Amino acid sequence: MTPSIDLPAIFDVAAEKMLLSIKEGRQSHATGNIRESGSELETEFRQFLSDRIPNLYGVKSGYLFDASMSCTPQIDAFITNNELTHALKVTSEDSVYVPYTCAHMIFEIKNSSSGIKSYLDQIGNISRAIIGMRKKYVEKYFEPGSNLYHKPLSFLFLGDTENGKLRDIQEWYSNNDIKPDYIILLDRSLIIAAQSQFFTMDHLSFYDYRSGDEYCIFEPKSSICKKGHMLMWIYFCIISNLNLILHGNNNQIIEFTKIVENDYPMKKKAVLSSATSW
Repeated sequence: MTPSIDLPAIFDVAAEKMLLSIKEGRQSHATGNIRESGSELETEFRQFLSDRIPNLYGVKSGYLFDASMSCTPQIDAFITNNELTHALKVTSEDSVYVPYTCAHMIFEIKNSSSGIKSYLDQIGNISRAIIGMRKKYVEKYFEPGSNLYHKPLSFLFLGDTENGKLRDIQEWYSNNDIKPDYIILLDRSLIIAAQSQFFTMDHLSFYDYRSGDEYCIFEPKSSICKKGHMLMWIYFCIISNLNLILHGNNNQIIEFTKIVENDYPMKKKAVLSSATSW
């Protein structure tokens, strides 16, 4: 018998731990501990990332700021380069204040989708604040029209979406210009992301967000360990883009992430704007 490793099954265990943390949070909520009830999933998700990304990177929660003392809203999690990040303030709850240039990816992590429009507003406001910080820098130090406006890759992670309304997301997307790069619906094993209308591929690539102009709903191609399949795709998307941002695409990393992207695809289920159901 040839030794083997079941990657989707490994990530499926991680997904189930996250869903269990939501149940634990609800128990805290029932006792009146509102603060703790929302932190269980956040803690589990940050630990999931911290345990699996290379040691070069760190996963933190807190705030980003610029030299003019502008500050983002609180961010549930963001990924930084440990060697280049300098936290100027750490609170008693381990929230950090770091320069906006240190964050490569940002995450808002929510137990449910009951307040989906407000969650989308939150991550939109964070991205808008970062874009504003970069814009001030570009306008001060570069020629007008320089194409240097940039925001970290953004993720909205939703745990339990049983009561979530697809229409709420559709309405928000039709009325807002700054959207998260990915919405992850853990319990449904779905991803909402942008893909170019000019490409005919039926699956999502790790870099489609760079040229995507049509938001679609994607699901695992496999019917086995669907939550694990989807979570694994997100993980390798994160690794692939960290590699692109900081290493200019190291071939040793690309060789493996490309295999995962092709062998464990997230296939297009529907165009978001015209979808009638999950």
